[in-house]
Amino acid sequence: MSTDVETELVKVTKVKPDKYTDRQDFLAAILKAMEKLSDDDFDNLSDEAAHWHSVIAVPAFVAKEEIPDFNGNEEAEVAEPEDETADEPDVEAEAEKPTKKKAAKAKGKTAKAPGKEPKYRELSGEKDEFGVVKGTKTSQAVAMYVKGASTNEIKEELGGRFYNILKKLKADGHKVEKLENGKWKLTHKGK
Repeated sequence: MSTDVETELVKVTKVKPDKYTDRQDFLAAILKAMEKLSDDDFDNLSDEAAHWHSVIAVPAFVAKEEIPDFNGNEEAEVAEPEDETADEPDVEAEAEKPTKKKAAKAKGKTAKAPGKEPKYRELSGEKDEFGVVKGTKTSQAVAMYVKGASTNEIKEELGGRFYNILKKLKADGHKVEKLENGKWKLTHKGK
C-alpha cells in the first residue's frame, strides 16, 4: 500500500491532513469518515483502500491498538512519502467496525450514538481472476457482467450500476462489449 491509498481516502472522505499534527489522530479521522461513506462510495474504493479499512485499521481500532498507517508505518508524518515495501497484517483477521461510542470511550469521552454495522466483515482479501476482492459488491457486479447484464439489472441487484469497473477492466486489457439487448459482456483477456 502506498500514498495512493492515502490520497484516495483523503479525497473521498474530505479529511484535511494539514489539520492534524498527530498521525494517529489523522488515521482515526480517516477511519471515522469512512464509516459515513455511502455503500456506493465504499464499493468504489480501490481494493487497497477497502483492505486497509476492513482488514488492517478496524481490527487495530477495535483492539484499542495504534491504527497502522497505510503502509504499516505508524510514525510517518502526514505529508511524508510512504514506503511501499512494508509487511501487511494477516488478511484472515475478522473485525467489527468501530462505533462512535467505542471511539469516544477510547479517547475517554462519552458518545451519543453508535456507528453503523461493519462493511465487508468477512473479506479474506482473496481476489478473483480480474483482480477484484472476492465478496465485495464490485466482485458480484463483475460476475454479473461476465454472464452478460445490463447496468439496470446490476443497479436493481446491487444498488449501483458499477459501470466504472467495466472501464477499468477494459483499460486493463479485458474485453468489454455491448450486446444488442443493452447488456454488457465482460470477457477475461486470457480467454
